[in-house]
Amino acid sequence: MNDSRITSSDAGPPGVRHIPDSAWQCARCGSEWPCESYKRTALRDYRRNRVALAMLMATYLHRFARDRPAAECVRAGARFLGWCRTRRPGRAAW
Repeated sequence: MNDSRITSSDAGPPGVRHIPDSAWQCARCGSEWPCESYKRTALRDYRRNRVALAMLMATYLHRFARDRPAAECVRAGARFLGWCRTRRPGRAAW
């Protein structure tokens, strides 16, 4: 699960990026992944193609569902996809 588009910009070990570890926590900041730093960077990087971002995050959701017990997957859709769709005033959501 290596995503070279994500940069490390806040507190955490040097050289470690905001990517999921084996427990689906952020390898850099330790927050539940996707962490806020990853989300900000991804929204910026995919600002012109939110469908591609949603597809990427759906892939991560699929991996998460494969790795975790069913009880943890109940809110996984919101965790992985709920933040991908942001609407700017006067613009389409996607």
